Amino acid sequence: QIWNLCIALFIFASFFTFVALRRPRGPQPAAYGHVQTLANLVDEWSPVMWWGHKEDGIPYCHAGTSDHPLPDVKMDCVYAGSGAGSPMALLS
Repeated sequence: QIWNLCIALFIFASFFTFVALRRPRGPQPAAYGHVQTLANLVDEWSPVMWWGHKEDGIPYCHAGTSDHPLPDVKMDCVYAGSGAGSPMALLS
């Protein structure tokens, strides 16, 4: 029985070590892993959220969340916050 326990614990530890050391694929928000900052980035709350490119703009593009799949983030675009082009942002 001790061998069964050792094998089960080895598999358990190996699985969680793999999950902990694995890097996510693709671009991630700059605040990846910081829960409060990620919560601040969410502009549309829904049960299932998708992160990606929302709109083209001059001079900044906008990335955000949506309840439907979004296109991938464009790596050659300059992204800014949702208030980057608003009149209030120009006054400050």
